[in-house]
Amino acid sequence: MVKQLHHVVTFAKLMLLLPVLIFIWGAIWLQAGEHTLGFAKPWIEDALNPEDAPYSISFKELTLDWHSMIEFGELRMSHVTFSKRDGTVFAQLPEINATIDPIGFLPYRTMLRKLILHSPHFFMTRGVDGTLQVGLEGATSPFALAELVAAFNSATPSDPDKPIRLPFRDFLIDHASIKFHDDKSQIDIKSEDVNLFLSRRHRRYQATLGMPFTYDGKEAVLSATLAPTASRTQYLLETSLSGISIPLLCTLGDCPEDINAEGTLDGTVRFALTKAGELDSIWLRIATANAVLKAPKWFAKPLALKASTAIAQYQPDTAHLDIVDMQLALADTTVSLKAAADKKEDGWYAALHGEASRLDVTHLGRYWPVMLAPDTRLWITSKLKSGHATGQVDIQLTPEVFETGVLPDAALSADVAARDVTVDYLPGFPHLEHVDGDIHFTGTTVNINGTSGSMLTGTQVSKAVLWCPELMNPKNPMEVTLIASMPAADLATLLAVEHFTFDDALGLDPATATGTFTSTMKLKFNSFSDTPSSNKNEVHFDSIDYDISAHAEGFSQKGLAGGYDVKALTGDLKVRKNNESFKGSLMLGDSGVNHVDLRHESGKALTLAVKGEAAPNAPAPNDFTLNYVNDAAMPKITVSGHRLNASVNYGGTSGGMLKDFPAMALDISLDEFLLAAGQPFTDVKGILRCSALRCESAHFTAQRGKAHAKADILHLNGVRKLFVIANDAGDFLEGLDITDRMSGGKLQLQGTYNDNQQPAPFNGRVFIEGFSLQNSQILGRILSIGSLTGLANALTGSGIAFEKLSANIHQLNGLVTLDKGRANGTAMGITVTGTVDTNT
Repeated sequence: MVKQLHHVVTFAKLMLLLPVLIFIWGAIWLQAGEHTLGFAKPWIEDALNPEDAPYSISFKELTLDWHSMIEFGELRMSHVTFSKRDGTVFAQLPEINATIDPIGFLPYRTMLRKLILHSPHFFMTRGVDGTLQVGLEGATSPFALAELVAAFNSATPSDPDKPIRLPFRDFLIDHASIKFHDDKSQIDIKSEDVNLFLSRRHRRYQATLGMPFTYDGKEAVLSATLAPTASRTQYLLETSLSGISIPLLCTLGDCPEDINAEGTLDGTVRFALTKAGELDSIWLRIATANAVLKAPKWFAKPLALKASTAIAQYQPDTAHLDIVDMQLALADTTVSLKAAADKKEDGWYAALHGEASRLDVTHLGRYWPVMLAPDTRLWITSKLKSGHATGQVDIQLTPEVFETGVLPDAALSADVAARDVTVDYLPGFPHLEHVDGDIHFTGTTVNINGTSGSMLTGTQVSKAVLWCPELMNPKNPMEVTLIASMPAADLATLLAVEHFTFDDALGLDPATATGTFTSTMKLKFNSFSDTPSSNKNEVHFDSIDYDISAHAEGFSQKGLAGGYDVKALTGDLKVRKNNESFKGSLMLGDSGVNHVDLRHESGKALTLAVKGEAAPNAPAPNDFTLNYVNDAAMPKITVSGHRLNASVNYGGTSGGMLKDFPAMALDISLDEFLLAAGQPFTDVKGILRCSALRCESAHFTAQRGKAHAKADILHLNGVRKLFVIANDAGDFLEGLDITDRMSGGKLQLQGTYNDNQQPAPFNGRVFIEGFSLQNSQILGRILSIGSLTGLANALTGSGIAFEKLSANIHQLNGLVTLDKGRANGTAMGITVTGTVDTNT
């Protein structure tokens, strides 16, 4: 029994030793080098071709090279063929390396631990229709990428809840090359050193990709990682971009045809994927250090971008896009943007908010879209000469806006804060400088509200408002409100520009005008003329609807309106298109303070009421009313009242009232009328009718002291004649401020105008009978030289009596010539000849 038991034990030891010896022998055999494993080929092919896979893999030879117990050797499959389900060849490779999982022979385990492709050659093509085809070296029938991805993402027919599982734990592509060709653009891209590692741990896949490539002579890198999230409910695919050409993205993508960009992008794109590989969300951050955007339909000049970034995310299931933050560093401003967009049944709805930092306003035209109010855009941007601005904009977009490209009024709301701006609003006008204000845009309107500014030497603007109710139609009236205070010198300079002609006769002089003006001006006008003109800035002032009010304080200037010495003009002026008025006071020379009330309404007579203040030891003040009716053929003027003192300008250095009269129909009725200080004509009544060429008729009567005077212009026998008579020549001539040395006498002047010439010369004769001269300094000197002491003494007494004075008189252009003048008296006779220039 013991002997039998000994034999059993010996047999058992041999049975245990035999596997060990076989294993040792096998290990020694494997370590000796590569060995062919033909018997294992069916196992390996079965492992590489799982049930329902979209491909099949076959190879000719299988060899084994032992490395370690952990990897259990390295398999080398040679002459490997990848085929589609239809049997067409998808790829052919000289060899594939793999390692075996030691426990991969157990049920439901993956036999292959690692599959390795050393330096394979891939190719990818994009057809004209955008379809991507991918293949490996030796392929005769590339695989559609969408089809391949869809096959892996789909479930197996035998188990709908179980997606296809790759037949290995790790997959490595080492130093591969990829050639990409685009049939549409005919571009080629090649990457020489692509590395891909894919692994499966705990039923989850992880992958990394590195792909450097060159495009258009510039190096770029595309890298990616795939890993499950912490919750293991999703995958996160993160793609990194470095030096990616923007033109390349537009070529491969779908950029608008009218937009062109140059430069490179860096960034990160994260794709959240479900366990089945479906897209759940996208997050991206892209940046550029130097790019140029060319969009001629949008912007007049290319936009240069520096150090710009954008962060966005997209939810496919809800079709919601968020631009979380976009920072665009442009050449002269930085723009911040945020946006949200949702796709609904009828199309996309989007809301955008943007802010711009300090912008040089002279560059506003770069960023104002050229299709948005192009005429207004050109007009406004061409007027801005310096300054800066900041702003923000909110835009609401609807499917209708995307389809038509037209922004309704409510779709846009923008606010701009402009500071220290210089505006050249019209050629020839002084610039408006240091303007601060706020601007509000809507889709169709703009409202500019200026709060300060200056002009010329001392003009200060406290409010400047421009309201444009329809940007896309500049023929619609714009409205302007301007409140400013200015010194009189600035007003004179401003009114000297060619556009203002109503003040030319005033002769405002910036060098001598003093005083201040505060004005409020409201204008309504079309910004552009309907009539084509070579001057793009032409403004038709007759089409402006205006409302101007101004307060003058202490305005003074000598020589105004041909010689008036205006002092201390203070009052309120209101001017509208259909009426104007002035109410205030002024002084003309030494006439004292005159209160003036001027009113004019379109279609009615202009009324001017002047009433002076009575002052101690001063001449009696003015007190009259003037009515003016602007008849195109002959303006009608009526002057009436108690007193009109014209001595302040009568006989001035520029000819004053002796100048040619303009066309008018004058009616006058005054209690007193002064041409010489202290020597009034009384009970003055008369009419005067003048055309643009000449005074055709006149009739005046007046009383001056003891003199009753009458003057007429008549047409007799086709000849225009002048008649003047006065029964006291001394008082009459004194009232005309000609001489106060004559007393008594009867005066008669008559003559004719030669209207065949233009201007018409006057030829006549003057007679004075029964007068005397006294206190004549010139005549006294003459008599003293002749030792006519008695006659000289007579001049200082009762005077020298003359029986008659007569002379021929000729007048042309204000030059009066006397000839054949004789004065005869009992004591002496005088001959007179010479000229008097009434202009000087």
